[in-house]
Amino acid sequence: MDKTHIQEIILQIFIKHLGLNKDYFSRCPDNGDSLYIVKDLGCNQLSRFEILEKIEKKCGILIGDEDIIWGDDLTILEYIESIYKHIKSE
Repeated sequence: MDKTHIQEIILQIFIKHLGLNKDYFSRCPDNGDSLYIVKDLGCNQLSRFEILEKIEKKCGILIGDEDIIWGDDLTILEYIESIYKHIKSE
């Protein structure tokens, strides 16, 4: 899987889970890359867990609790890059 495909998967999961319009990210500056997952999208710990669970299942990966993706100041781009690194390393 390439990075663009991973990004599409992740953004679609966020859209479905958070009930956003399907073109939500495309209407944002820089396609939403600079949006903060907690501050801008309002994801709480449970939502982040459920979203990650769906991403892991869809991408066939497992991400540990110590990973950066649990940070409260993470942008969508940082999140996508972290997931992509996990996929590339497996």
